[in-house]
Amino acid sequence: MIVYTPLDLPKIEPDDWNVFWTIWNKNAKQMFKQLDGGPTYRPQPNFSLWSGMDIYIKTKKKHAWPAPYYDIRNELPKLYNLINTLPLNVERARLVESKAYFPPHTDVTQIYGQ
Repeated sequence: MIVYTPLDLPKIEPDDWNVFWTIWNKNAKQMFKQLDGGPTYRPQPNFSLWSGMDIYIKTKKKHAWPAPYYDIRNELPKLYNLINTLPLNVERARLVESKAYFPPHTDVTQIYGQ
């Protein structure tokens, strides 16, 4: 069993932080869990657990937590090319901001084998 292994990856950061924050502030949206096309969880009005956006998508697979996609190729070409050429199979690069406190937990509701 491998518990962890360090990855020798380059520093991943935007070409220009001002451009990045402009993109984030205009495009990051509240995220709500969806299964089978409908919302399964919507918090109280004016409260969101997550907000975020995708900045890189290789294949458009359905995701339980949909987020808006913003193509950063033109405004942040170095960041886009870095993600695209990482020595990993990156399917999606998603930026997420937590809007609530989450204590340490697991989302597994059943202990397998018992």
